[in-house]
Amino acid sequence: MSPRDWHLAAEGAERGGNAAEAHRLLEQGLAEHPDSADLANSAGSLALRQGEAERAEQLFGRAAELEPSRLDFVLNRAIALDRAGKPSSSVDLLTSVEPLGKASAKYWSVRASSERSSGRSAAAARSYDRCLAIDPTHAKGLHGRARVALERAEPGALARFDTALMRNNGDADLWLGKAQALDVEGNRAGARQIIEQIVD
Repeated sequence: MSPRDWHLAAEGAERGGNAAEAHRLLEQGLAEHPDSADLANSAGSLALRQGEAERAEQLFGRAAELEPSRLDFVLNRAIALDRAGKPSSSVDLLTSVEPLGKASAKYWSVRASSERSSGRSAAAARSYDRCLAIDPTHAKGLHGRARVALERAEPGALARFDTALMRNNGDADLWLGKAQALDVEGNRAGARQIIEQIVD
């Protein structure tokens, strides 16, 4: 079987609710095709979906080593590092590949998220701004920038949540952020109304 065949077989098993079989298929595929970066990436994605962030990071790292010019593999590894509780390592990794990712909105969004997780809110704000300069409609960039604005008590945080909600009106966390921003501005009635709607 080709790497793609193993990927499709594992995808079918996971869709059928058998994650263990999907994992087994990908491990077998990797044993047959140890130099397949795409297969390592697929195995990493499955591990991340199953909450195995450290295993995912290893697999994404393997994919990135096999094809170092593939930005998506590096970004996946950085996301896994962040979820594994190592956001500073994620930031270090992303900083090291900035020349590869500097034109990518997703790169700046992932970097901003890791910077925020590691407590570097000013750096996160700058990275989200770079993300949105490349793609002003980037949903995660808009959401993240609004959150950072709220956390840093920036003026205009409420407007940022309104802009993000125009892009993704069904996100309950965005509505919660808007309620928090209203509360900060002293509009407790408006905040309470939104919270009640979220609960409903």
